[in-house]
Amino acid sequence: MDDSDSPDRGEPTDDEVIERLESVSHGAVVATGSLSAQKTLLFLTNFALTQGLTAALYGVYAFGRRISGILMLFGPLGGMAALVRYLPAADSEARQRRVFGLACGTALVASLTFGAVVFLLADAINAATLDHPTLPLVLRLFAVLVPFDVAIRLTSTVFRALGKIEYHLAVTLILRPAARLVGIVAAIAAGTGAVGVVAAFVVMTAVVAVLTAWLLVSRTPVRPSMGASRAEAREFINYAGPNALSKVGSLFQNRIDVLLVGFFLTAQAAGVYNLALFLMSILGVPLFAFNQLLPPIVSELYSEGEVEMVNEVYGAVTRLIVTLTAPIAVITFVYRVELLAVFGDAYTAGSLVLGVFVVGRIIGNSAGATGWLLLMTDHQYLHMLNFFKQKTAYEIVG
Repeated sequence: MDDSDSPDRGEPTDDEVIERLESVSHGAVVATGSLSAQKTLLFLTNFALTQGLTAALYGVYAFGRRISGILMLFGPLGGMAALVRYLPAADSEARQRRVFGLACGTALVASLTFGAVVFLLADAINAATLDHPTLPLVLRLFAVLVPFDVAIRLTSTVFRALGKIEYHLAVTLILRPAARLVGIVAAIAAGTGAVGVVAAFVVMTAVVAVLTAWLLVSRTPVRPSMGASRAEAREFINYAGPNALSKVGSLFQNRIDVLLVGFFLTAQAAGVYNLALFLMSILGVPLFAFNQLLPPIVSELYSEGEVEMVNEVYGAVTRLIVTLTAPIAVITFVYRVELLAVFGDAYTAGSLVLGVFVVGRIIGNSAGATGWLLLMTDHQYLHMLNFFKQKTAYEIVG
């Protein structure tokens, strides 16, 4: 057996590790710039919403947005991780197209189904949670949003899997939030209230979905193909299925707070809570930045039997993430009251919540990209179990 057939090709050289770290760091540098732009756009969005809506209506918007976030958590049905795992390792464009076709087909069915359920149950959800007259229509509008947002996420993930990180980041971190900000500001200026704001949000998301599809067609050879064999479909389901089920654990660990806020607190409290989540998400920038190119690189290395190099790169990247997180965390914790006060005195009540979030985010970042590491090394079932045991996910609050 030669070295290429071995599951582990031994100790990597320093130059090899440095080369891979440079690739990951390139993605992190590009992502950090894009994330800075995104956070600025989201800050302006939240500022416009808090100034243009009452605290209660902002809470209605925030609660509906978080419910739609739960739907989008399940909408791709594990397809995003499957794309990152299989597209870099595919031996032909035809194989890539078939994998993308499987991801699109399953996501389309799932997102339409989940959106329809919330659309039909909007009144019941409102009665069980905020009990606000505006919430049912807001929920129905956000339900319409789900297929468009899932389409953007899948399409942009293809860019990420192919190493075209600039396109992935431009779509998800700049184009999408910028378009939504424009729609929200226009709706607020027109005096349409929370319903008009959400309607503008949905329309602009649909526009971005169309632009992203055009960008994919014009910049890559990947198109969704329905010609997958039964063996390929089984392989895809075997990988994507456990990842989709892991979202159940993620729901209880990362999203159950949304439902609890809705059940036990007021619409205004939901708005305060959402703002604290947004400010906490800034601490996730280092983890998210390094996670952009790390997963496809790990997938490629693992497929080539470079297990030791995977370990070296993962360890070095995790140390960098912790080093960059620390100063952001200290500043956010110390000045949390002042940061919340920028949006209005009503939101300073979330200072304790924000402080707790900061501590939790530090612990989460210190684990590094554990979830992606498991997924890219074909440990999808362990990843699924892990989500039922401990919190390892990072989310961006948009």
